Amino acid sequence: MRKKLTEPSSNPNQKYFKLYKPIIIKAKGDVPQTIYTHLYIRKPDIYRSQVGDVDFFLAPKEYLKIKKSLIEGANIKDGRIFPRQDLDMIELYHPDIDALAYVSTKMMTETVRVKQN
Repeated sequence: MRKKLTEPSSNPNQKYFKLYKPIIIKAKGDVPQTIYTHLYIRKPDIYRSQVGDVDFFLAPKEYLKIKKSLIEGANIKDGRIFPRQDLDMIELYHPDIDALAYVSTKMMTETVRVKQN
């Protein structure tokens, strides 16, 4: 299925694959349109129960505002600053959901994509 949907890669450790045709989900109500440009294939991790994750990015100003509020002690339900010094992200989690979400800036999202490739 990956070969039909994405550009080829010679890197066997790659996780992100560029889609030939982006997946576009139209806006609905107050949820903006979303465009997926890459397919992410998560390698199983015996130390984590989650089966997947999704990355979201915000404008730097908005991201820093939320991050600052967390640093200053704000309580965002099921949200925390990701506990790795090399990755500037906010992690969203819930014990009843087997996937994680990460919020960061577009630049960090692209940095992580390159770092993981």
